[in-house]
Amino acid sequence: MLSRTVLVKNITNLSEARYCAGMGVEYLSFDLNHDSPHFLPKPAFDEIRNWLTGIKVLGHTHLTDVSELTALKDDYQLDGYVLSSEESVTSGLTGIFLELSVNDPFLEDKLNIYSSSVEYFILIADEIDDEVLNKVNKLAALFPVMVGYSVDAEQLSEITDAGFAFEGSREERPGFNQYDQLMDKLESLETD
Repeated sequence: MLSRTVLVKNITNLSEARYCAGMGVEYLSFDLNHDSPHFLPKPAFDEIRNWLTGIKVLGHTHLTDVSELTALKDDYQLDGYVLSSEESVTSGLTGIFLELSVNDPFLEDKLNIYSSSVEYFILIADEIDDEVLNKVNKLAALFPVMVGYSVDAEQLSEITDAGFAFEGSREERPGFNQYDQLMDKLESLETD
């Protein structure tokens, strides 16, 4: 069991998906952008999806058209989306995880505007320093936020109320995957 809500993005293989599920990760996200190096073709997605139970499956996409997003959700049987654009957030879609830069000068305005339409905000920073930690802790007390992607295992205890969004890793060859960084982060969040 994990002490915080966790999303792992860019899952590309079954062993990592099963590890995450076994550790109690609540959300797995698969990249459904055809131009991405993390893109997972539908047959590979279906193979992994069929093994997962009790975990919410999200699709990361750059699509903004509501009808295309709805079709994608139906086709892949998704529980929601990880979106990088605010364009379709207020369209009535559910299960939205919106990626925003923690350095966006309008961040708090966007959190206020979209908070009723978003399940979680994923706050992204190139580097997590003391200023970012303070800002995230302040915002996490007011909004459903996750700290996205660049947080180190040593910094996890410094973030009080936020969840976490981590990135998966590519399988080096079938059955061989080095996800030590992800393991360190998940193990540091593990409760007895």
